[in-house]
Amino acid sequence: MIQSWSDLWSVLGPILPEVAMLIAALTLMMMEAFVSDRNRHWLFVFAMASLLGVAFIVTMDFSYGAQQRLLDGMMVRDALADVLKLFMLLCTAIVFVYARHYFSMRRQFFGNFYVLSLFAVLG
Repeated sequence: MIQSWSDLWSVLGPILPEVAMLIAALTLMMMEAFVSDRNRHWLFVFAMASLLGVAFIVTMDFSYGAQQRLLDGMMVRDALADVLKLFMLLCTAIVFVYARHYFSMRRQFFGNFYVLSLFAVLG
């Protein structure tokens, strides 16, 4: 039972990168629906900023050897999980850079590509 803010932080703190990625993906989905064609480049900027922000959160809350079982054992957070998460964020950022070049060469832009990719990173 959560009775204070410190109890809430002890429950939500370890899953903060996933919560931040979910919020970023949902925000990007809403931006994609309402942004004009002239301002579509901001979707790429926001997607990259969200990857960087989640990587910053993972780095600041890196679990050095301490294994945490969260959500009644459904999620395990340890140093290997954090390293793999950072690697996945880096690979996604590289894919975004190449995809932006690919889309600009063909004069196409698919904003839902970034949204689906962020949801895929989220798992």
